[in-house]
Amino acid sequence: MRMKFVILNKLTSAVIIVLMTSACVQANQQPPSDGGSSSEERPSGDRPAKPDLAEAAAKLGVTEAALDEALKNAGGPPPNLEKAAAALEISVEELKEALPPPPRRRRGSK
Repeated sequence: MRMKFVILNKLTSAVIIVLMTSACVQANQQPPSDGGSSSEERPSGDRPAKPDLAEAAAKLGVTEAALDEALKNAGGPPPNLEKAAAALEISVEELKEALPPPPRRRRGSK
């Protein structure tokens, strides 16, 4: 009889742990506000996903490689937009208007 009680107690504890873990995981998963997948989600660690610079480069009339290089050489993160704009020979305002918005920090992030 005592053996059945011990087994039942351990089984109940295991079920509670699984349910609590599942609830915690679901609570931490928040879908993107647009309902689809978000390029702003961080794939791993604390580093944000790399922004898509193709559209910004096209708006500025430069190659994507040139824009990427200018941003990398501008320090950061975040990059110094004055340095990047100077390297591309454009105004800071033009650069700001063309670049995608910075990724939003998720709740609980530093």
